[in-house]
Amino acid sequence: MLKPHADQPHATHADQPHATHTDQPHAHEPHTDQPHASGLPGREHGPGRAAPEGGQGRGRGAAERGRVRAERGLESVVAAGIPVPLPRDGEESLADRLVRLLAAAIEGGRLAPGTRLPSSRALATAADVSRNVVLAAYAVLAERGLATGRHGSGSYVRADGRPRRARPVPETAPWLERLTPAPEGPGGPEPLLDLRLRARPAAVLPTVVWRRAWQAAAQRRLPSGYGDPAGDRRLRAALTDYLVAGRGVAAAPADVVVTSGAAEALGLLLRAMIRPGDRVAVEDPGYPPFARMSRERGADVLPVPVDGDGVRVEVVRGLDPPPRMLLLTPAHQFPTTAPLSADRRRGLLSWAREQGVLLVEDDYGGEFTAAGPPALAASDDHGVVAHVGSLSRLLAPSLRTGYLVAPRPLAAAVARLRGETDSYPSLPVQQAVAELLTTGELTRQLRRARALVAEQRAALREAAPLLPVRGLDGGLHVLLATADARAEAEWAEALLRDGILVDRLSAYGHGPPAATGLLLDYAGVAPATLTRVAARIAALAPPGVR
Repeated sequence: MLKPHADQPHATHADQPHATHTDQPHAHEPHTDQPHASGLPGREHGPGRAAPEGGQGRGRGAAERGRVRAERGLESVVAAGIPVPLPRDGEESLADRLVRLLAAAIEGGRLAPGTRLPSSRALATAADVSRNVVLAAYAVLAERGLATGRHGSGSYVRADGRPRRARPVPETAPWLERLTPAPEGPGGPEPLLDLRLRARPAAVLPTVVWRRAWQAAAQRRLPSGYGDPAGDRRLRAALTDYLVAGRGVAAAPADVVVTSGAAEALGLLLRAMIRPGDRVAVEDPGYPPFARMSRERGADVLPVPVDGDGVRVEVVRGLDPPPRMLLLTPAHQFPTTAPLSADRRRGLLSWAREQGVLLVEDDYGGEFTAAGPPALAASDDHGVVAHVGSLSRLLAPSLRTGYLVAPRPLAAAVARLRGETDSYPSLPVQQAVAELLTTGELTRQLRRARALVAEQRAALREAAPLLPVRGLDGGLHVLLATADARAEAEWAEALLRDGILVDRLSAYGHGPPAATGLLLDYAGVAPATLTRVAARIAALAPPGVR
C-alpha cells in the first residue's frame, strides 16, 4: 500500500429578576413604548439626567448592553417567522402556542444551534404576553432538549446533538428535470493519494508571506463599493509587469480584467461574444467545461483533434464556415501535455487574422514550461488572441484570482458584463495579491515552485525511465500512454486498489478516444512519493512497454 506524504438543561435561571439584570431600566432612565429603530418592539430611552459617576454610570452601560442583546435575540425570532405580537386565535393556550412556534423554528433550522433567545422580559413585551408565559415556554423547550440556559447570559438554542433538517424536495417539478446530477465519486475507500487533474498549488505559499500581504491590504481603507468591475487597478498594473517578464505578453492595465479564475474568464468571453447558433472550436481531447459552457450558450461545438504537436492546423483551416472562436492550451495541452509547435503557432495566427477568428489562449501550465516558446499572445500583432491565466497554481486556488488579457474593446465588454452581475472578486484579496506582485514575493514564490517541480520531474524520470511518460518538460501533470482502453482501465483500477486516484485520458475526449493513458497531476507531491508511484506503475506495465 502506498503511504501518503506528508448537563442538565435549564432555561430560566438567567431570566430571574436581579438587581443588575441587563433588561431592567435604570432608575434614572425613563422609558416609553415607542417602536425602536430596528422595527421590533422595545424601549427607547428618553433624555433623562446624566448618570452620576461610579456604580450608576456602570449600571447604565450594562443596561445599554442588555438592551442591544435583547434586540438581537428578538431579531432572530422575527427572522425565524415567529409572529409578534403572538396571535390569540383558537383554543390553544399562549404558552403552548409559543412552544409550538419556537420548537418548529428550532427543529426546522430557522433558529440555528447556538442562537441566543430573547430574554423572557424582552420576548414578553414583544409578544404581548406575560413574562410567566415565556418562562413556561422556555422551561418546556429545555425539557425537550431544544434549549439550554447559560448562567448570567440567557437562554440559547441547544448547540449539540441536533442535526439540521434538510430543505424539502418537491416530488415533481419541471425545473428538477433540467438539473445536472452531481458526479459520483470513485467509490471504495478514501484514496490515500489523489493525483487527478486538480488546481493544487505547485508549492505552498509561506504563511508569513501571506500574512504580510494581508496586513498590508488591511491598512487600506475598506472600500464602500464593489470597486472597478475590471479589477483593482494596482493589481492589473502589476499583472502587466508580471506577464511581460514571464510570458512575453505586453499589455496595458486597461487590457486586463481580473477574474475569479481561468474558468470564469472563459465563461465571460463566451457571454460577451457567443450567440445561439455561433460555432466554437475546441481541442479534442480538451477542457470539458468550456465545451459544456459553449453548448449552454447555444453554440455549435466543433472538436478539433490534437497530436504530438498540438492542435491540427490543417483541420482548423478546413472548418467552413470558420468558428467565431477557438480555445487552445498551447503551452501544455490539456490533457495530452503536447506543446503547440512553432509552425502551428504561426499558421493559427495567420488563419485567425484572415478569417476574423478569436484565439482564446488558456495558458495552462505556461509558467512551468521549462524551455518552450513564450505565450501565443506574445506573437500576436493583430489583436486576434485573448490570453487567459490563473494564479491558483502559484498561490492557492482559494484566492480565486485569474486574469484575462484581451484587445481593449473586448476587455471593456467583459468588464461591463461583470458590472451587470456584481460577480466581483473580493477587493481586499485583490489588494493582497497586488502586494505579493509589487513586493516581488510572487517572483520568489515562482522560483520556489519551479525548484520543487524540477525535483519532481527528476524523480519521475529516474524511477521509470522506460515508461511512456509524456509532458515532463512543462505543466504540472504527465501522461502515461497505454496500449488501449482495456489497459487504461486495468492500470487505473489497480492503482485505486493501492489508494492512488488518477484520471483517464479517454474521459476528456468528445467522442471515441483516439488515444488512452493515465493522467497524473504531481503538484505538491513529495518527490519520494512520486518515485514510489512510478515504481508501482512500472510493475503494472507489461515487459514490452517498459
